[in-house]
Amino acid sequence: MTTLLDNLTGLAAAAAFVSVVAWLVDRRAERRAWAVEADTWHGADITEVADTTQVVDDVAVPAELVGTWQSVDQGSAEDLIEIHTDGSYLRAMVLMQQRPSGVFSYTIGTKGNVEVQETTLRLVPTEGTESMTDPDSPSDSYTDQPTDLTPEVYQWSASNGSIFLDGEYGVVEFRPST
Repeated sequence: MTTLLDNLTGLAAAAAFVSVVAWLVDRRAERRAWAVEADTWHGADITEVADTTQVVDDVAVPAELVGTWQSVDQGSAEDLIEIHTDGSYLRAMVLMQQRPSGVFSYTIGTKGNVEVQETTLRLVPTEGTESMTDPDSPSDSYTDQPTDLTPEVYQWSASNGSIFLDGEYGVVEFRPST
């Protein structure tokens, strides 16, 4: 699978992608710290159901959705979603374009909760930031600004190890991230 970084060169492209990955790592660390604190102070809330789904406060995530997923065939865009058994998620979206003036980049990082009802998947962000670097208009560039927290709704399906999310902009295939 060709990744976004395979298609772009230069330090700017790598730096933009690294900043989104760093944001995800920070969110993972916060999530782990919270989980340890919750387990220490409140006892474990997670119970296993039928060895394929875990439930926390009536939140069930099908086993097919749990994992880290990377979008396929998105051109100069890449979408990485990490869905957890406890109903939480982390997401990083990166769009990069090589231009004569340099690399344009637009990144969004969110975390939130997953709601699944049959084949409907809702990603409900609770926090997130976005950054844009525009070499054609540097004064319009910004870093780590709050992003829109409107929930996204998809119809989901799983086939041959991939998941497919059908949303506002069509169907996108996601494969396990390696």
